[in-house]
Amino acid sequence: MDRTPHARRVFAESFGPLGISVAQFTERQAGHVRVTDLRDVLPPMVAAALVC
Repeated sequence: MDRTPHARRVFAESFGPLGISVAQFTERQAGHVRVTDLRDVLPPMVAAALVC
């Protein structure tokens, strides 16, 4: 999210301030969204590469 000012602006316009925690965001604006840890669904070798 921090890569472009445009992405920050669009997010803020759609969902509110960027300073909100993931927990707060998923409780409110994205209550219908399920957050999945990719390490739980990807093969172990791929998941290990994500941690590096």
